[in-house]
Amino acid sequence: MWYERPGPATRDEPPATRNEPNVTHSHLHSHTSAHHQSHAVPHPSDPDPAGSRPLGPGQIALIVVLVIVGALTALGLVRLWPHGNIHDHVAAGQGATYADGVTVHEATVQKATAISCQDAGLETPAQDPSNKCGSLSVRIDTDAGAGKVVDLTVNHAVWDSGISPGQNVVVYHVPDPSGGDGTYQFRDFDRNHSMIAFALIFLVVVIAVARWRGVRAVVALGFALWLIWTFMIPALVMGRDPLLIGVMTSLAIMFLVLYLTHGVNMRTTTALVGTIFGILVCAGLGMWAATWSHFTGVSGEDDLLLGAIAPQMHMSVLVTCAIVVAGLGVLNDVTITQASAVWELADIWEGKLDRRRLFTSAMRIGRDHIASTIYTTAFAATGAALPVLVLMHLDNQPLQQVLTSEQFAAEIIRTLVGSIGLVLAVPLTTAVAVASVPKRVGGQCAVPVADVSPFAPQDR
Repeated sequence: MWYERPGPATRDEPPATRNEPNVTHSHLHSHTSAHHQSHAVPHPSDPDPAGSRPLGPGQIALIVVLVIVGALTALGLVRLWPHGNIHDHVAAGQGATYADGVTVHEATVQKATAISCQDAGLETPAQDPSNKCGSLSVRIDTDAGAGKVVDLTVNHAVWDSGISPGQNVVVYHVPDPSGGDGTYQFRDFDRNHSMIAFALIFLVVVIAVARWRGVRAVVALGFALWLIWTFMIPALVMGRDPLLIGVMTSLAIMFLVLYLTHGVNMRTTTALVGTIFGILVCAGLGMWAATWSHFTGVSGEDDLLLGAIAPQMHMSVLVTCAIVVAGLGVLNDVTITQASAVWELADIWEGKLDRRRLFTSAMRIGRDHIASTIYTTAFAATGAALPVLVLMHLDNQPLQQVLTSEQFAAEIIRTLVGSIGLVLAVPLTTAVAVASVPKRVGGQCAVPVADVSPFAPQDR
């Protein structure tokens, strides 16, 4: 989206005499560096250079609120941080991935031959008799059996996915109780190489397009995953309140992700305020929806297994925790976009827009973003549940029964609650950003101290 800078205007020219830019939906996550620098750097004759203006009352209030919320978040993490061995909270006899004596080995396919599934005893009468399974010869590459070549069979799904000599696979070794060599069974494909390759491609693309901001975003994502793995999951297993754990985790992630990625400035601060509001809305509505809809948290075999393995976990409230965490991505997206939209509009119009018209213009962008985000989340949920939808459709279940079953109702409620949170966060973020955007002095942007980012403009 290109923006045309308005032509020269006298200082006393009213905003109404100039046409507003035709701003449509655009993710304004970053702005034009050269243009920003031309207004962020004060002219030597500017009577009020950047950094000399004191913070306004509204900006001070925002900073105080975030300091309080940040301190409470840090205190909550310290108080709720799980200590001890997580396996002490696992039910006796549960939680073991494999039976005693079963080991997992990396292997390389030496030979792959198609065979009849019926001859291999892997076919059921309901399946197509023409389906092919596979007979494999694989070389064990790890542990005591390294170098040993063994034979095993794979079902039609594995064979049909494409398996050929030279591919890396993972196999089980099941010991023989009588003392023999035991048997080997196919477990899965070794996907290390493909995942590493795509991760590298992702990093290259992000760095090439987003430069250092993309690098910081990846680092922030790594912190978020680390916090979920080391704090949220163990705390849930140990029986902590899932709603409180979800809110604390989300707040901690957003504080670091936003400031690390977008810089410590008033623009990011306004986006963070809107994000915190959205998190709290999702938490409150999620708890209400889960209680009203009588979600048990057990809608499939995996949930039953989880409840048996971790009996202290509150399965019904876990749904609310999932609602809060699931909305973080799109919530962060819309709030940082709205904050950037307000700053960009103020920058383009050089302070000629009053705050009411600035809010109205920014909300036009916000409404477009809301519309696109709503069906984005809906399609994402549909894609994740597509295999189950197909199964239920073939089972001739009425659509109403399918949608109101807990498996789908929880996903629908999760999408609706997350959408409500992000929709309400848009006008709040826009209003806070409009109130916080720095005023223009002498045709230049007098940037308060709190709006100065520690990162160079070209890195933003």
